[in-house]
Amino acid sequence: MVAKVNGVEVHESDLAMAEEDMGQNAQQLPPDAKREQLVAYIADVILAAKDAEGRKVADGKDFKNRLAFIRNKLLMETLLQNVGKAAITPDATKKVYDDAAKTMGGEQEVHARHILVPTEDEAKSILAEIKKGTDFSELAKQKSRTRARRPKVATSAISPRIRWCRSSPR
Repeated sequence: MVAKVNGVEVHESDLAMAEEDMGQNAQQLPPDAKREQLVAYIADVILAAKDAEGRKVADGKDFKNRLAFIRNKLLMETLLQNVGKAAITPDATKKVYDDAAKTMGGEQEVHARHILVPTEDEAKSILAEIKKGTDFSELAKQKSRTRARRPKVATSAISPRIRWCRSSPR
């Protein structure tokens, strides 16, 4: 339990639903402020709903129609999410890849090696060394950087027609 509002317990699952409902507004906040905002939002919902119940808002025809519509929409969205999740299997993913590769016809997959560096000037300097005959693999081991600034040699398989790139460290 995260909080208790007017006798109603608020749980982590409630915060997750509130975050989904708030959308981008919640995403822009720092973690501590976001949590506080989500709890406040849920508290407002609970208190306003209690007031609406007292005023018998739920007995109105418009409310009942809207509730039926939202219920049906939620049922549809949940069904589609469940069916979609069940359909994403390693075999299904491989089949999509294989089918896409078949449509390429006679196109050739191109393999490229690359050196990751932070600046264009550094890249130009490395290119000049390669043109002078320095071994690419050795330069890659010495100069290539990941975000963690550790050496990395990588290769990529690039398909020009489908426009995707599969990268793998070597």
